[in-house]
Amino acid sequence: MHSQNPDTSARALFKSGMRVGQDVMGTMAATLILAVFGGSLGTWVLDYVYDLPFLQLLNSNSLDIVIMQGLSGGIGVILTVPIAAGCSAFLLAH
Repeated sequence: MHSQNPDTSARALFKSGMRVGQDVMGTMAATLILAVFGGSLGTWVLDYVYDLPFLQLLNSNSLDIVIMQGLSGGIGVILTVPIAAGCSAFLLAH
């Protein structure tokens, strides 16, 4: 957008970056969910094979780690787009 119209304001560049970033964010979130689930699948199958009680599965460290990884990755995906759009809009406008 900046190469087509160099006089574009930083606000317009930011909005354009956010529109493109929203599409990318959806793809990244889906990939993150599948990666976290796939990475922990072996542990969950092993817990199932050992026939552990449900409350013991909820209190296990492996479930806590998967939840923390998912949350931290989700926060990273959500914050990446606005930060990148803001930095690029600021640098291109000034």
